Amino acid sequence: MDIRFVNDSDTPAVRHIWKTCFNDADAFMDLYFGRKYNCENTLGIYHSGELVSNLQMLPYKMNLRGQIIDISYIVGVATLPEMRNNGYARALMNESLSVMRNKGHMLGILLPFNYEFYKKCGWENCYMRNKYDMPLADIAGIAGRGGNIRPVDINQDLPELVCIYNRYVLGKNSYIVRDECSFDVILQDMFQQGDMCYIIEDDVGFPEGYIMCKVKDGALEVHEIAYKFMDNLRALLHFACTNFPDADRFIWTVADNDMLTNILLNPKSGATRLPFLMARIIDAVPLLDLLAKGADNFDAFTLQISDADADWNNITVRMHPGGAEACDTDLPDIECDIATLTQIVAGHISPIYAYRMELLEYADMYAAENMDKLFGKMDNFINDYY
Repeated sequence: MDIRFVNDSDTPAVRHIWKTCFNDADAFMDLYFGRKYNCENTLGIYHSGELVSNLQMLPYKMNLRGQIIDISYIVGVATLPEMRNNGYARALMNESLSVMRNKGHMLGILLPFNYEFYKKCGWENCYMRNKYDMPLADIAGIAGRGGNIRPVDINQDLPELVCIYNRYVLGKNSYIVRDECSFDVILQDMFQQGDMCYIIEDDVGFPEGYIMCKVKDGALEVHEIAYKFMDNLRALLHFACTNFPDADRFIWTVADNDMLTNILLNPKSGATRLPFLMARIIDAVPLLDLLAKGADNFDAFTLQISDADADWNNITVRMHPGGAEACDTDLPDIECDIATLTQIVAGHISPIYAYRMELLEYADMYAAENMDKLFGKMDNFINDYY
């Protein structure tokens, strides 16, 4: 099987495969291939010299348990229809592990087209979201006035959006680090689809929140709300309820543990919990070493990891407050596979939860409790689609 990086001359073929498989609008594809695509991050499979399958590994920075790490966001996993059922997607996923490791990316994330397929590759769901779909009148009951709300100016307000976002994600985990360029692409994509973005400011003009939304088929669809205070959220919801007469429903899909659940008068109405992004540890030892360094709230323990697709992760590691390193032992304190370890390290589940679900092999209960001191469950947030 001929797997290799694509080159510049393959860009039309990559775009053709994307269009054939996903049928995205040309305006979005122009934006994506102009701002995000890079052949250096694209693996392809060639048949008789022609590109027939590919995936892309977009580089991002993530805040994971207070540490900024380099990650890859896998997108565009696609094979021409006439070349499917040849194992190309699985082969690309396996090859991407070595590529990401060589880039120094210790973790990968992706938005799956099929959870079962990626689970077989060692990936696991690490992000949950709440989807609210309810009458707009239900939102009006919790809204409140306050602040000055105005349309965003993409030429001037990018620093303000970064500032609002950075405040909003304080205390959250596993979130993408955004800069002005990130917000520029997000807004360009949204504006192409008819979305709007508004900023709320306090009485002296200091930005405190924003809402990204659009009206579609009689519903106000919210892409993202970020805010400093609960009053900002209530004021943005009031704005949403009173400024879009063509909407009578409210739809918002937001990261788990959002504040809306706590203030809804009828939180059971129209609320659904859904899985979102999957993640996978790419290189376990350096990631565990980074996260263990400086932590002094746990006792040393040994962890045996199994990984069917990345031999370098089939290893036993000694975790201690100074870091982590490979070790030899016939009796590790804890054993788990790479998928469970990913969910634990990412903060999606705790070691205690994994223990109760029989996802960990352990010497005794104390081992799981000790690991829980280092890798407790956290408030994960992500709202980035590519």
